[in-house]
Amino acid sequence: MAAPDLIKEVTRLERITTIKNKLPAEVSEQLLNLEMIEAEKSYYAMPNSLHVHRELQEGDQIDIGGEMLRVIYTPGHSFDHISLLHEPSGILIGGDILIKNGPPAITDLDQYVSSLDKLRTLSMSSVLPGHGPILTNPDEVIEQSIQRIIETDNRIIELLKSGPKSYYEIALGFTGGRIHKGILFFMNIVDTHVKRMLKNSIVAIQHEKLILV
Repeated sequence: MAAPDLIKEVTRLERITTIKNKLPAEVSEQLLNLEMIEAEKSYYAMPNSLHVHRELQEGDQIDIGGEMLRVIYTPGHSFDHISLLHEPSGILIGGDILIKNGPPAITDLDQYVSSLDKLRTLSMSSVLPGHGPILTNPDEVIEQSIQRIIETDNRIIELLKSGPKSYYEIALGFTGGRIHKGILFFMNIVDTHVKRMLKNSIVAIQHEKLILV
């Protein structure tokens, strides 16, 4: 969708800062250093230098040499994510909304689930993702993504059944207690899922730790 205010919205830099604040001090610098954050600043400064020729809206048609692509607004992985559908063939250029062994990293879980619901209504033959192989079974991949979201919710609930835990302690439950850079990925997942669980009163924060309601 519209890009001019991209840098003002949710960025990876802000999410990294959020995750850093939820890491214990003794591992924070081990896992997140200034070089990483400076790299993120450089990466996300790029949109400021891009000129927006046209703001794309849901349903817009893009002419690519006589073939038309329809714009499908599919936020969730990012707030402004779009997919492009070639209706005659049913091919969807899906970017990061649907990938093998997904879901991808998500900024807003409710938005992501709504986007998957929208994809269910499309007549898709295949999806060209931003990562991984072409998906020739998009309906199955959508259901797999939904199932993994449910499994992650249930995993967090199971971990909290044994008592209050911090975001970091829950993330360790996904890594088998191992501390490595991959824990940042799981911290991101936990943060995204917990936001929705807090909103739905499934969990609460008590004394800086998460508990089941």
